[in-house]
Amino acid sequence: MDSGTAASGDDRALLEARFRGVADVSRDGIWMIDLEGSTTFANQQMADLLGCDLASLAAASVFDFMDAEGLAEGLAVLERLQAGTPQQLEFRLVRVDGVDLFIEASTCPLFAPDGSVSGALGVVSDTSERRRATEQLRRQREWLAMALDAGGLAAWELDLARGEYTRSDNLRAVFGSRALDATPTMRDLLEVVVPEDRRLFRTLDYAVGEPFALEFRIVREGALAWVRSQGRVIGDAQGHPMAVRGTSVDITETRAAEQRRAEAIAVHRHTIEVSPDAFVGLDGAGRVAEWNAMAESLFGWSREEAMGQRCVDLMFLPQDRAFYQQQLDAMVDPGAPEVPPTRVELVAQARDGRTFPVELSLVMVQVGGSAQLRGFIRDITERRAHERDLADRALVDQVTGLANRTLLLDRAERAIARIGERAPLVAALFVDIDRFKPVNETLGHTVGDALLAAVASRLRSTVGVTCTVARHGGDEFVVLCEDVADLAAAESVGRAVLEAFTDPIAVGGRRLTVSLSIGLAHVDSPMTEASTLIRAADVAMHQAKALGGGRMEAFDAALAHRATRRLDLEQELRRALATGQITVAYQPVVTFDGCIVSLEALARWEHPELGSIPPAEFIPVAEETGLIVELGERVLDEACARLADWRALPGWEQLTMAANLSGRQLATPGLVGTVERTLARHGLPVDAVCLEITESMLMDETSGAAGTVDALAEMGIVLAVDDFGTGYSSLLYLRRFPVHALKLDRSFVAGIGTNDVDTAIVASMIDLAHSLHLVSIAEGVETVAQAEALAARGCDLAQGYHWSKPVPADEIVGLLGASAPAPAGN
Repeated sequence: MDSGTAASGDDRALLEARFRGVADVSRDGIWMIDLEGSTTFANQQMADLLGCDLASLAAASVFDFMDAEGLAEGLAVLERLQAGTPQQLEFRLVRVDGVDLFIEASTCPLFAPDGSVSGALGVVSDTSERRRATEQLRRQREWLAMALDAGGLAAWELDLARGEYTRSDNLRAVFGSRALDATPTMRDLLEVVVPEDRRLFRTLDYAVGEPFALEFRIVREGALAWVRSQGRVIGDAQGHPMAVRGTSVDITETRAAEQRRAEAIAVHRHTIEVSPDAFVGLDGAGRVAEWNAMAESLFGWSREEAMGQRCVDLMFLPQDRAFYQQQLDAMVDPGAPEVPPTRVELVAQARDGRTFPVELSLVMVQVGGSAQLRGFIRDITERRAHERDLADRALVDQVTGLANRTLLLDRAERAIARIGERAPLVAALFVDIDRFKPVNETLGHTVGDALLAAVASRLRSTVGVTCTVARHGGDEFVVLCEDVADLAAAESVGRAVLEAFTDPIAVGGRRLTVSLSIGLAHVDSPMTEASTLIRAADVAMHQAKALGGGRMEAFDAALAHRATRRLDLEQELRRALATGQITVAYQPVVTFDGCIVSLEALARWEHPELGSIPPAEFIPVAEETGLIVELGERVLDEACARLADWRALPGWEQLTMAANLSGRQLATPGLVGTVERTLARHGLPVDAVCLEITESMLMDETSGAAGTVDALAEMGIVLAVDDFGTGYSSLLYLRRFPVHALKLDRSFVAGIGTNDVDTAIVASMIDLAHSLHLVSIAEGVETVAQAEALAARGCDLAQGYHWSKPVPADEIVGLLGASAPAPAGN
């Protein structure tokens, strides 16, 4: 080696020594690696940063301190260094103890004598604490924003010099869209404030450091709202106002709640003053805090005299005061359990020494964190006298003054025991008021009780003293006919009762027409139990009601059989719905030249043991038990499924389907949704289905049917009035409801052409339908003569055995194939 070379080697050694000296005293970590990432040099500070000793670091690779996520980034950095590019890096390494280490590194490539890159040098500083502080600050800001949002608060700062403000994004929720204009100013914000409230801002004292709060009205998105803004004035170094910083919150609901509370307090005070009962409010010590006018009248102490006095000294006998005061103290004791509302009867004393029984209704309330008592006090002198009177008349109904059920059964047993001694039989009339429930619900229980009393009075005056009239319960009465010579005599009493109620009854300023359903039963054996007689009359009454009410039916063996049959049918119907015994038959609706327009879906029941059960027998059972809802839904779903298939046939795209609705279905809240889902499930338009309802359903204003009918019509469902002419419809209801068709009842159609009255009625109904722009449909057409008579009078459509009886679904395609679709417009 020549001297020049030796000198160069000495210089290199000197440089390395100086580098190592600088590296040892550096606060930062120094790390040199080769192109494979292996350590070629590191100082102690670097080893300390990585949590290892220097020897371990010297034998390690930079990749030993990276996890899978950081490895890819490390390789990319090394590639850029190999290209000779210095870099400023923020990087995450993993210390030997597993703790994340965030570093900031200034890196540069190291070159070999031939000019190629041989490795890299990095000066590394620990930024973990700074990163953690930054992250904590970010989280604190997020938490603050979340806290503001949770409280409905919007933060803002107003620069007093420039009149501009900065704000959080949620200020829009408080002030509306104007609060987030691109260049917001205080003037912009004030424009949404109600003019009368802007003066609050002009009179605000901007004293540095002093908090302030304002409540004012704004117009937000066209509506009036209340805002509460509070904050503090910030000053500069000289103490001059520089900015206002604060928060705003929407208090519209709070203000409304305060208004409602104020109104409630006013109503409370007014209610207390006009209450027919004495009202006493007590503080925690049992002293009077509220004392109404009735309390003044009842106890003789004026409000001024009573306020602040112990209530026991004003209301009770001297010997009872200590005991009642002890009871009051125990009720408001903070350690005692909460006292539920209490009602007790006590003996009270007025100022003049008069004693009387009172009913005290006491409730505990929390006021300002302490328990207080409020009580209504009622003089029950008259009630006590009344109760004593009722005790003397324990066998008398309180509402009507009639014998009650207990007395009825006692008299019936005595009368039955005397059969054969004085008369051959004893009879009972079980009397029920038709449609009493709507009276009670619409006019109130007071009117309902008055009606019961009036009915009782008329019953008693009608049957005289020879019969016992009793109230059996609810709107049911029993007339017990003792010593009856024969059944005709008992029937005569029943007819007299029906005749007596042809005239209206005046109740509550109204004149109410009352209809009765009467069941008649009799016994001729002294061995019969009284309950058996009453039960038989009850069964007969239900038969009268099932036949439309306003009539009398007598109990016989056939009726007993029907009652048993009805009970059996209910159980079998439940089983039939569960096992799929219910099927659907379809009857065409046609023009008078035989073109099919629509089909009516009709439920059919083929019992495996009882055979075919007619709809007239099982539909009323389904209606009464509520099973009609499930039955109706199944029929509608099956009919819609079939209709979708038949409308797919060439030429039958406009075929429609009719289905009956019962009163129970109309009263079901989910009916509209059920119809809508059924049509959607089978891909049918709303005008593909016609729902048939009866006149009585339209006129029932208590069941909610009217709202359901309106909702169905609004949805686009076609509606028809079924069995038209058999109910009590009026033109008002036909005009009120959006019906499309009237179906003329078969009972009138059967007499057309042969019965002048029926012919005139049918002609009038067809004319009525046309004058109301409704379609007229005749039901039960069975003969050519009937069809010709209906066509001659302008009837639009018909159905009946003359064209086809109801047939199973598998026969409909054949009927459609043999018929042409009706022309458009039918």
